[in-house]
Amino acid sequence: MFVTEELIRRIERSEAERVRVSAETFGGSVLPIGGGVAANCGEGNVMTQAIGVASGVDLAETDFDLIISHYRNCARFEFKLSVLSPMSLREWVVRRAIGIPEFETILVQALSDYDAAPPQIDIRRVPDIDADAYGQRSAQRFYQSEPPPGLAGVVSAMTRAEGTNAFEVFLEGVPVASCSVGLANGIAWLGGGAVDPPYRGRGLHKAMQAYRMMLAKEMGCELICQGALPGSVSHVNAQKNGFAVAFTRPTFWVEPEECRD
Repeated sequence: MFVTEELIRRIERSEAERVRVSAETFGGSVLPIGGGVAANCGEGNVMTQAIGVASGVDLAETDFDLIISHYRNCARFEFKLSVLSPMSLREWVVRRAIGIPEFETILVQALSDYDAAPPQIDIRRVPDIDADAYGQRSAQRFYQSEPPPGLAGVVSAMTRAEGTNAFEVFLEGVPVASCSVGLANGIAWLGGGAVDPPYRGRGLHKAMQAYRMMLAKEMGCELICQGALPGSVSHVNAQKNGFAVAFTRPTFWVEPEECRD
């Protein structure tokens, strides 16, 4: 499989759709713009982000004003800049940026040739009734200290979102790891993979990836994607499971224009 501009646009629009569904399930406000979305779930919320905006298309001058207006109640918001964005948007983002919190690699794999044995783990789907408790456990697995405010609520909302299935791995009847797979526009997305610290190093993360890939293929998905920090455990495990890098993009902290006056 070759990474083309058409594939990148398809991936980014699928990802934007996932963000839209999750943000609306959480109760946030979503602005469709330039083929992507600007989601506002409140100050400091991880879902307060613009993503997939102007992926291979131009923006009108009025679109910039719409973005600023959409985030007028936020001191800052995340802007995940499309690698296919026009120069006008890149310059606009850079002028208003106050920092770059991360670079994110998006990995992709075609599922047509995926044929691996099911992993030998006790993995169970999380029912909607348990979404809140799952959100608390899952958020805590990502942080040694207290998770960011609102993260557990976002995870709970994503668990309930249409097209998403969340799972936990059990050892001796105790939940010790979490993960999810979401479907959007024919692409499956891996997310939320985390393991309780005492159980790391046992291959659970890689096994969860393999399980979700098998599930996505059974559901008829052609492609599967995931995001990861470059060089992270998630990144390495994805490559071990046959994923290839599609692109790496920066995430900017952007201040609405009026906050800079």
